[in-house]
Amino acid sequence: FETWLGTIMPPQESFYLVTENKETLKNLLEKTAKIGYEKSIEAAIISPNSATNEEPELDMGHFKSHKQDYQILDVRNEAELESGKIFEEAISIPLPELADRIREVDPKTPVVVHCASGYRSAIAASLIKKLFPDTKVYDLGADVKDFKTG
Repeated sequence: FETWLGTIMPPQESFYLVTENKETLKNLLEKTAKIGYEKSIEAAIISPNSATNEEPELDMGHFKSHKQDYQILDVRNEAELESGKIFEEAISIPLPELADRIREVDPKTPVVVHCASGYRSAIAASLIKKLFPDTKVYDLGADVKDFKTG
């Protein structure tokens, strides 16, 4: 899958999409397909109890004024990083490298994950949560646009 930003490699491991309703599942499947990861989906499941397993929403006000309380993870690829960081303090690990470089993430600090638009950050947040189940993980998602300067 070739893009103007570079090559996007599919995840090395399959993953599950679990959500509480058909509409959200459809949305997740569309987002996954947009970045070429649909072949890596092991299963797509609607679970009425999945909402109880979700992290609370990121308190944007607290995040904006207390970024130092969070570990910010930028999962954009190298070509995107050439245009500059969105958060200077962010750790940069492209999504295809995340599983191999997961030790760079501190499981004791809440993690806020971002990419350019929110698609890859959702996958990265899910992976981190799977590997560090006790860590608070927040997907900045489309709210990343509120922090872009250019």
